Amino acid sequence: LDAKGMNNWPAFHRVIAHHHQRIRHIFHGHCHVAVQGNVAGISFSGIRSMGPQAYTDLKSDQALRQMLDPHYAVALVDEHALVTHFQDFTYAGPTLRRDRQKFENFIRICAERGVTVPLSEPLEHAAE
Repeated sequence: LDAKGMNNWPAFHRVIAHHHQRIRHIFHGHCHVAVQGNVAGISFSGIRSMGPQAYTDLKSDQALRQMLDPHYAVALVDEHALVTHFQDFTYAGPTLRRDRQKFENFIRICAERGVTVPLSEPLEHAAE
């Protein structure tokens, strides 16, 4: 992201490639911008900072700042999934609540939109 970033990308790629079977995801911070992607076959996510945020302008070499709300993330990880929720924690606006949709309603809404939802059991993970 900036001059304080990774100094030796090839070495970093070699290290994670060597251990890619054991790494599910890379979380990192102090990036000042929400970013996610994949490097050497491993997904990553970084969150904004607790202070000023960076603005990524891919047409410029300048570092740009924005005064956005501080940010944090919560990762929910289990044997089969990894989900990251990103949250601005100074939000002071309204919170609208409703009952969660039942799965049957979800299937109906998808069908109305021409999307088929498989009803079979999830696939088992292949033996490692």
